[in-house]
Amino acid sequence: MPSPSQGYWWVLEYEGSWSDHLRQIVGFAALTPSNWHQKTGYLCRVGIHPLHQGKGLHKRLIRVRESHAKRLKWHWLVTDTSPDNYASSNSLIRSGYSLYEPWYPWAENKASLYWGKKII
Repeated sequence: MPSPSQGYWWVLEYEGSWSDHLRQIVGFAALTPSNWHQKTGYLCRVGIHPLHQGKGLHKRLIRVRESHAKRLKWHWLVTDTSPDNYASSNSLIRSGYSLYEPWYPWAENKASLYWGKKII
């Protein structure tokens, strides 16, 4: 898992009503260069606060990382999910990602699913 000093990170803030004057972090995502493939990025971390799930934030974070990877002239994005993480899997499928079998399975969980998408 990359530290916050590695790769590129996005943080989602929610501003409460004008009377709250509160900002809360409700999500985050990270993108790093792949350790195993050239011109490839790894969607390595994402999290959405439970109160803000189901609002399309995960898909938005996928899109912003895809846009950044295109600016970096990367050709592919890859990621992995646990087999029981249906919400992430569905967001990836809806965003055009397909399952694939890597030549070097990198995830700690041996049952992980691997996803990839050509972006250029």
